[in-house]
Amino acid sequence: EKTRAFNIKVKENGELHFLLKFTPNDAISYNFELPIKLQGYGKIEGLTRYVSCKGLRPRCIIDPPTVEFKKKTITSFEKPLPDYEKIVLSNMDHTKTISWKFDTKDIDEERAFTIQPTQGKIEPGQQQTITVSFSPGNPALYESIVPFYLDNDMSKPYGSLTLKGLGDFPKLLFDRKEIILP
Repeated sequence: EKTRAFNIKVKENGELHFLLKFTPNDAISYNFELPIKLQGYGKIEGLTRYVSCKGLRPRCIIDPPTVEFKKKTITSFEKPLPDYEKIVLSNMDHTKTISWKFDTKDIDEERAFTIQPTQGKIEPGQQQTITVSFSPGNPALYESIVPFYLDNDMSKPYGSLTLKGLGDFPKLLFDRKEIILP
C-alpha cells in the first residue's frame, strides 16, 4: 500500500519523542512493524518497534465530517442571508440509543456559523439530519472545528465537525480596461 518516508535528523546522543497516529480503515486487529531505518545502514534490530492495535466500529458517524461553504459575498452593511448545508448523524449501534451534543461555544462567539439542533438523541440504527448555516459578517476566511460528544461524556470529544467558509466583498471586473467611443 502507500508508504510515506520521512527523513528525521537526531543529534548525537539525542532523543526523538513523537506521537504515532494510526487511522484504521476496517474494524479488525492490526499488527505491524514500524519501518524505522538508519540512513546509510538500513534496518537495525535495536530500532525495530512493533505496533499492535485494533480498529473499532464507530458508534456514530458524521457525514460529511467537513462542510465547506461556497464563497459568500457581503453586499451590504447588514449580515447576508445564510447559506445552508445538511449533515447526517448515523447511530451505527443497532442496540443502544445514543445522545449527542456539539460544543458550539466557539462558533457562537464568532457568529459566522450556526448548527441546528446542537444536541439530541438517535435511536438504534437511525439517522438525524442537522442543518449548518454560514453567514459571515466580515470579509475573511472562516474555519472552525466543533467538538462532538456522545452520551454526556464531556471529558473527551468523540469526534469533530469542521466548518469552512469565505466571506468576501463584491468585485466588479470588466473584460476590457478601456473603450474608446466615437
